Amino acid sequence: MESLQDFGVLDNIKDTLYLFFGMALGYAFWEFCERYAREQILYVNPILFVIMLVWGASGFFFLPYSQDLIIQLLCYAIPDWDIPLSMGRQSDLFQHRSWLFSSILIPLILLGIAILSAVFRLRLVLSSLRNIAIGLLVGISAHLLGDLLLQWIPIGDTDIKIYELDSLHSRVWLFLNLVFGLVLPFSVIRIQKIR
Repeated sequence: MESLQDFGVLDNIKDTLYLFFGMALGYAFWEFCERYAREQILYVNPILFVIMLVWGASGFFFLPYSQDLIIQLLCYAIPDWDIPLSMGRQSDLFQHRSWLFSSILIPLILLGIAILSAVFRLRLVLSSLRNIAIGLLVGISAHLLGDLLLQWIPIGDTDIKIYELDSLHSRVWLFLNLVFGLVLPFSVIRIQKIR
C-alpha cells in the first residue's frame, strides 16, 4: 500500500472519485434546474458551469505538476487549497480541513460581489461572477459529499475533522455546507429575472 502511495496512485484514484462525484452531482443539479427553472437555467453558461464545477469538486489534478502556486491552486479542488497554501506556513487558517476552505464561503463572497455589481448595473460582471459562483457552489458541495462518503474507504486522507472541531461538529459543518451549496445556487437561478 505504501508503494502505491509513493507514486500518488491513491491520490489519483481519490481525485478521480471526486471528479466523478462532481460530474454526477452537477448533472443531477442541472437536470433539476431544467425541470423546475427551465427558462432561468438558460441564462447560466453551461461551459463556465462545468469548468467551475470541476475546479470546486476535484481541481484540475490532471494538469502537469508545477512549483508555481497559481498552477497548484488550479490543480487542487478549492476545499483542498489549504494544502498548497500551508506549505512552509504555521497558521490555523491554512491547516488541512480549515473551516474557510472546507465550506462554501469563497463562492458566497463571489456571489456577494455579483449582487453588488447588479446594484451598480454591471451586467457582464454580474452574469460572469454569478455563473462562476453557481458552478463552484455545486462543485464544492460534490467535494464535501466525497469527503463524507470517502471517509469510510481506507484510501488517502480519511479524517474529515475540520481543524479545531470535533468529529461530530465537523460532519455537521460539512453537511450544512453541502446542502446550502446546492440550495443557494438553485435559489439564485430560480429568482433570475427573465429578460
